[in-house]
Amino acid sequence: MELYHHIFKTNFGFSALEFKLNPFQVNKIYLPQKNEKQIKAVLNKDSIYGEDEKANQVAQIIQAYFNGQIINHDQIPWHLLPLDNYTELQQKVYNTAALIPYGQVKSYGSIAKEIGKSGASRFVGSCMAKNPFPVLIPCHRVIRSDGSMGGFGGGTEMKKKMQKMEKKGKT
Repeated sequence: MELYHHIFKTNFGFSALEFKLNPFQVNKIYLPQKNEKQIKAVLNKDSIYGEDEKANQVAQIIQAYFNGQIINHDQIPWHLLPLDNYTELQQKVYNTAALIPYGQVKSYGSIAKEIGKSGASRFVGSCMAKNPFPVLIPCHRVIRSDGSMGGFGGGTEMKKKMQKMEKKGKT
């Protein structure tokens, strides 16, 4: 099955998503890079450029987010994100993180407790580091218990910028 990519511009730079067709599903979302050349450099080398109405729909949600619009859990087309490709425990982590409200944060440890695995904060951190759907599963809202940022695929400066944008836009 062929893998496609769709590149789009956001207020934070150029972002992309990879997807499969028949049935459509998002394979991965890429956080913004400074320019189109940089985003192309991080894409899966086996993917080819493609257009699709559902890819455009997901891209528009991500663009809206980076434009400062509040994106709620119920606005995300979850049926297009194949979480069933992950273990039950990973799914619990992703589903719990997905429910963190806009403008709020939770610690890795608190998510571990919520999924019934106290002491598994490193596992939660590992899941967040491998999160295939950043922004839609808001790993940027997950921090260390001491309040520090922790890691982030887009870099800690982007994580801080995203959290700052959310705090400003939160009503």
